[in-house]
Amino acid sequence: RLTNVDWPHAIAMSYDGKYLLVSDNERILHRWNRTTGDYQSVRIPSFMTQISAHPSKYLAVINNAEGDINNDGTVCDFEKMKVVNKIPANHRHQYYKYLSVSILATWNNDAPVIKILDSQMLKETQRIEGTSVDSNEMFLDKGKEHILLYDKNEVSLWSVKTAQKIHTWPMALDNMIQDTENKNLFYSFEKKQRRNCKYLMEV
Repeated sequence: RLTNVDWPHAIAMSYDGKYLLVSDNERILHRWNRTTGDYQSVRIPSFMTQISAHPSKYLAVINNAEGDINNDGTVCDFEKMKVVNKIPANHRHQYYKYLSVSILATWNNDAPVIKILDSQMLKETQRIEGTSVDSNEMFLDKGKEHILLYDKNEVSLWSVKTAQKIHTWPMALDNMIQDTENKNLFYSFEKKQRRNCKYLMEV
């Protein structure tokens, strides 16, 4: 049972399962060591609604969904529980996700642009234009060559190298989950004519 949390907004796990992270209504990032039970917290001046943990380090990038200002992202070392970097944002309600060890994606639901950043230098290396992400999610395939994302009209597959759209599926999905073992398999869900439709997609 987790205590000390005032209305949780986001939750994430470290790559090795050692740490559990939770953000709350008081702008506090909580961290529990799942092995020892040790608890620590740090106050971050952001209304955190999304936490993306790095796939091989004790780092997390956190968004700021507060108000109508341009909300910078925050990179936190959650082993040392301190802020180590900021990611400038040009929009409010910016989202961030580590797609791989070297790739960090950032996007905004109001703008048809997805920026691909070098996860270490936090510099833009590529951008995908002409699409938007209605959800807080996007996915990288097993070969780290393609990005799969969805909005209210379609599911689309994009090349990381060329930033060009490769294929689309005309589906209005409500959710999508990536298989944890086979990264090329995706389970998707769509409400159609009051029926819940489930799909298995392979890229």
